[in-house]
Amino acid sequence: MLVLGASGCARERFVGSATEVVVVVATDLVPVGEDGDGEIDLREWELARAQARREVRQRQAEALAAPELHLMRPPSGGRLYLISDLDPERIGRQYRWIAAFHAAVFLGASAATAWFGQIGVF
Repeated sequence: MLVLGASGCARERFVGSATEVVVVVATDLVPVGEDGDGEIDLREWELARAQARREVRQRQAEALAAPELHLMRPPSGGRLYLISDLDPERIGRQYRWIAAFHAAVFLGASAATAWFGQIGVF
């Protein structure tokens, strides 16, 4: 079986590789010649290809029916990571707006405290 990568989900393993899998599986399924001559004729090759197609379709159906599996590892060096389905620029923009809002609240509260201190409320 031909696997295109070690990461990703099971559904992606078969995308674009069905023809390669058919050829690989077909070469494994071809007998050395059913008639005993040691050569593979066209009929034997077509039978092996048909069997390989059935096997590949079965494997694809199993892979598509299986739940997706995603592996996550902690980042190296003790770095933190964020899990999100949003664009990284959008996340950064949101955090900048939140930081600006909290800075404005802090400055407003500081100014209000100073003003209340001047008028004698505190």
